[in-house]
Amino acid sequence: MKNAYIHYKGILLGLLSTFLGAMITILYKPMMQNGMPPISIALIECCIITALLLFVCKPWRLLRSKRRIWQPIFISSVCQALGGISYFFGLDYLDPVTFNFLTRNQAIFSILFGFIFLSERHDSATWMFIFLAVTGSLLLCFADANTLNPLGILFALIFCLSFGVRNFVLRKHPRLPVLVNLFYGYLLSVVLLLLLAVFDPTYKFHSVIASDVWKIAAVSVFASFGTIYFFQLALRYETVSIISPIRLFSPYIVAIYFGWEIGYQYSTDKIFGMIVMTLAILTLIYSSRLKYIAQLRTQGLASS
Repeated sequence: MKNAYIHYKGILLGLLSTFLGAMITILYKPMMQNGMPPISIALIECCIITALLLFVCKPWRLLRSKRRIWQPIFISSVCQALGGISYFFGLDYLDPVTFNFLTRNQAIFSILFGFIFLSERHDSATWMFIFLAVTGSLLLCFADANTLNPLGILFALIFCLSFGVRNFVLRKHPRLPVLVNLFYGYLLSVVLLLLLAVFDPTYKFHSVIASDVWKIAAVSVFASFGTIYFFQLALRYETVSIISPIRLFSPYIVAIYFGWEIGYQYSTDKIFGMIVMTLAILTLIYSSRLKYIAQLRTQGLASS
């Protein structure tokens, strides 16, 4: 009974993280389309969350911790910063639906890292998921070939790789303090974004009205921060092999929202790409379910 409670608690947190993740795209993409640079949005968001975490988690207390805890925190912070910044630039360069489907491929990196570094064994369904996910991603890119920006694909790959590494680090160190870990990631993001704003010759300061600041602040606290925070909590209650498939449903929320604006008149190639991605997600869910059942059986034999 206790194991089942923990299982469903992890799934619930994963679903909440998925919904909040979709809201980021839905609220930020229109602001970018109206002319606000991604650097401005990212910088405001990271400053707000950094200031919030500074008062909430008191990160300076970590200075008294053992040195060995600093290495995983540093690695996960760097990955979070690179992945978070790449998200804003990728969203600016690509169609929001295509970009969200591409970013879900971080599950591929989580699986591969576990296979290579943790000697995890996967069934044929998991490898079929990887094949279908890559095929579906290529089809989605082909559907947007006329307007596709290669930089957007690069940023999507950096996002997937960065968060794939971060998830791997969290799996190896499940007792890392969640809020402190997030603080250093956002703090590093602020530093990197300021450097980009100063040394990027193409960046021009965008005058931000008060309503935009309040809108970004609301998205920052409830959506961006909530997405990462609840995802990390979910990993404490359930394995990444269960949570990652849940996070894959985020693009469908985005597709429903932005599809309404165009009367759901997606191209045939794009619909086919989304169908293949759906098959990939269902395949991974099936594989994850088999792993969960096998885990319960193992625990039952051990207890008996």
